[in-house]
Amino acid sequence: MKEQEANNKSLKPHVTNPKYHSLTMRINRLRDKIDLNHELANGTCQDRLNLAKLIRERRRQKSIIPNPGFMRIKYVRYADD
Repeated sequence: MKEQEANNKSLKPHVTNPKYHSLTMRINRLRDKIDLNHELANGTCQDRLNLAKLIRERRRQKSIIPNPGFMRIKYVRYADD
């Protein structure tokens, strides 16, 4: 029981969404590629379209999701006079 309580203290109610994080990394890599190509004057329109598509897809995702392992317990004190 103590081990479960210790684990629950380290858990947070929300965790980062891995799909959102993956899309963010792809967007960053594509932006770097576009910036590099722009400096070399070889920029492609297809890269910019792909970037816009990824950004739209990321907007549909939540950045954080509820942690399935987190359990919140609330106690209610009841007193009857």
